[in-house]
Amino acid sequence: MIHDKMVNLLKYIPEGKKEKIKEFLKILSPDMDEKKYEIDNTDIYAKIMSYSTRQKADCAIEAHNKYCDIQFTLAGEERISIYPRENMKLISEDETNDFYIFEEETAQQQVQVDNKAGYFTLIHSGEAHQPQESPDGKCSRVKKGVIKIKESLFHE
Repeated sequence: MIHDKMVNLLKYIPEGKKEKIKEFLKILSPDMDEKKYEIDNTDIYAKIMSYSTRQKADCAIEAHNKYCDIQFTLAGEERISIYPRENMKLISEDETNDFYIFEEETAQQQVQVDNKAGYFTLIHSGEAHQPQESPDGKCSRVKKGVIKIKESLFHE
């Protein structure tokens, strides 16, 4: 897991993909449409969405095998808890959409970060994460994006 300012994001992107991510970052705005954005075919894409944050107990612990997440906030704030996947019990899997849900009782939290506007959290496939958490116990709207990058690109 990496947590840093958006202005530093390109430092963590695989060398051959930096230019395409840089072009996408130029259009980021709290006013952008909520939809999927193609960045580099199926290797890299982004989703922009908004929702209300929740209490921690109401947030699912998820992970991905094929893609890493770069979660960033455009407006508002959310907390993301990170967990090592080993020894966690898988309770739901959707291999087609690369989406796996884990049981909270088997999770041992590693770290929490508060994603505020201007920050990102990069989460690799070996890490489970619990987004959508309210950082202060008061549920509020957040608009965010997730850049999905094939995990294999980080190992070339």
